[in-house]
Amino acid sequence: MRVLLDFRRPATEHRIDFAEWISDWKGDAYDAYRWIFAPAWNDFDWYVALCKQMRTEGYLPELTVPLDVYWTFDRETVVGELYNFYDPLGGDCHIG
Repeated sequence: MRVLLDFRRPATEHRIDFAEWISDWKGDAYDAYRWIFAPAWNDFDWYVALCKQMRTEGYLPELTVPLDVYWTFDRETVVGELYNFYDPLGGDCHIG
């Protein structure tokens, strides 16, 4: 089977896609993304607005540099995410 990946910024029309994807993270022992995703479970509109804000302002006090969030889609299913930091974090360029 051929996988075609598409990168899209978070948007309110993808609320259900996000909920299905993020349900895999709930309760996971590896909870590296709790600082953003925990509030997103309760207020998805806030999360989408935050992603837009982070493109220009970062997320103070944790992130002091702008970043862009993309969800990775395989057709219409969210399969991952990508963070692109526009300015180096402590001199370290990072795409994660």
